[in-house]
Amino acid sequence: MAQPISRREFLKRSASAVAAGTAAASGLATTVQAASGAKRVGMVIDLTLCDGCNECSLACQRKNGHPINPNPQGLTPENYLYVQSVSIDTPSGTQEVHIPRKCMHCDDPACAGLCPFSINTKTPEGPVVINEDYCLGGQKCKAVCPWGIPQLKKGVGFYKKLEPLPFGAGVMYKCDGCIDLVRAGEAPACVTACPQGAIKFGSQEAMRAYAHERAAAISGYVYGDQEAGGTSTYYVSAVPFAAIDAALAVQGEQPRMPVNAENVLHGVNGMAQALLIAPVAGIFAAGFAAHKKLTKGDEANE
Repeated sequence: MAQPISRREFLKRSASAVAAGTAAASGLATTVQAASGAKRVGMVIDLTLCDGCNECSLACQRKNGHPINPNPQGLTPENYLYVQSVSIDTPSGTQEVHIPRKCMHCDDPACAGLCPFSINTKTPEGPVVINEDYCLGGQKCKAVCPWGIPQLKKGVGFYKKLEPLPFGAGVMYKCDGCIDLVRAGEAPACVTACPQGAIKFGSQEAMRAYAHERAAAISGYVYGDQEAGGTSTYYVSAVPFAAIDAALAVQGEQPRMPVNAENVLHGVNGMAQALLIAPVAGIFAAGFAAHKKLTKGDEANE
């Protein structure tokens, strides 16, 4: 049985959690984490090398213990990465382009800044991670993501423990950048699985520099450096991304690749939303912190 915590201790922990939740929801967490000293990582996806073999998606499925789907048709709660294929008309003829799609891991992620439950976090290493143990499936993260990346799995998760309170619908899932591997000094599963070497991994600054060098060498284009205010995933292509996005639109494909995609946190409405959400996020953060304390106590006394 767990040791009870005093009212004073509960209030102390709750106050700390409220402060942390408020900072995260108001977009301040990114600054704090950037100052932590952790090495920010990034990724380059070279579309001139990708042949659409889908090995990256299969590696992602295996790494996360998901059912193997050799030909996924989109992002799902059990498939965090899939490869889109489009045909682009160029002056030299039609060109097939294959595009591995996953979370972009934004520098200032709107999904984390506007999560009403304060469980979506920009880690010091760079990947944006959803705490699946406490996600309530509110879908705000998907709504504010320029690419609609997070996916809802209904009927599961922490919200079931809150019934009959009207909170939640399930759990949101997406690529977590293989944060466990990154912290162990290893590359994400998709990187090591790519037989064409189309996915490069390293420090964010090195990857940004490499993306622009590679694009210059092929007279090509970079996607992800400016979009949403900057991300840690950089696509390189020989054809314009506006053309790729248009082809995706024709095929009815999601996610799209809107050039200069905006970050709602950087607009007046987004900042206002963050300020309104901050107190709510803090309350939920306090509740989650207390629940974690009690859960750990239960485990220690079993």
